[in-house]
Amino acid sequence: MSELDPRFTFEAFVVGPANRLASAAARRAADSPGASYNPLFLYSASGLGKSHIMGAIAHHVSQADSRLRVRYETLERYLEALTAAIQRGAKDDLRDEYRDLDLLLLDDVQFLAGQSEAQEMILGTLDALTSRGSQIVLASDRPPADIDGLDSRLVSRFTGGLIVDIAPPEFETRVAIIRRKADEAGQTLEPGVAEALGRRRYRNVRELTGALNRVLAVQELEERRLGPEDVPTLLGPMPREESVADEPVPGPGMDAALGSFLAEVSDALSQRIGGEEPWRRAVREAVEQGDREGFAVDRLRALAEAEAR
Repeated sequence: MSELDPRFTFEAFVVGPANRLASAAARRAADSPGASYNPLFLYSASGLGKSHIMGAIAHHVSQADSRLRVRYETLERYLEALTAAIQRGAKDDLRDEYRDLDLLLLDDVQFLAGQSEAQEMILGTLDALTSRGSQIVLASDRPPADIDGLDSRLVSRFTGGLIVDIAPPEFETRVAIIRRKADEAGQTLEPGVAEALGRRRYRNVRELTGALNRVLAVQELEERRLGPEDVPTLLGPMPREESVADEPVPGPGMDAALGSFLAEVSDALSQRIGGEEPWRRAVREAVEQGDREGFAVDRLRALAEAEAR
């Protein structure tokens, strides 16, 4: 059986809009194995928490009743065991290992693609476990219908329960993850650092954790606290296309940026060079840009109307 990370618990899992349904379904499966959402199929890109959720289910079930037989396995390890069993002529023994489980968690099932013998074994295992009311949890980097060469019977079994995807975390969840991981590391972040890290785009939580680890390493090795202004220096400037679309609506923290924006346009208005038409166009474009970027433009509109009069 593959090793379970002891840190993978429900308590340590940061829940946000992108993973709330997956977390809730996992808790239901852990609280009442085999009673609902069976099988539970989780899919997402790598590094977004599938293995954490599966580990949390396994830990929860094992702690609730130590008599239950729980097995977490990656598809890679399963294929290795199947190959060894075939070479020993002991395929039936391997089949029997999986048929009396109360909870089977199988990770990375996308690697079933093109594995006809493994698919037959898994199909038989799922049928046996389902008939005895055991809970099955599967995880993949894509939904069942997108796994090439997957037996239609397996697709039918996988889709017969609940299929849930996990999306990349949005800004607030990224900030919450950063703070949680900093606490777990026993370090404190200066105000604004978690937000500065969270505004950057990451493909997954592993990349987010890597960025945080660089900050924590500098703080520990250089024995100093980093501020939000140090983040671009440490991680490089944030590309323009990387600007975070899901940032909170600008509030008091953006007063300085808004003031600068209004001052710049006011200067252009006061000059009024070349007649009315150019500056009116400049005002209109400035207001439109402000609307698109989330700035409060009422003051700017009022200023433009006053100048027009």
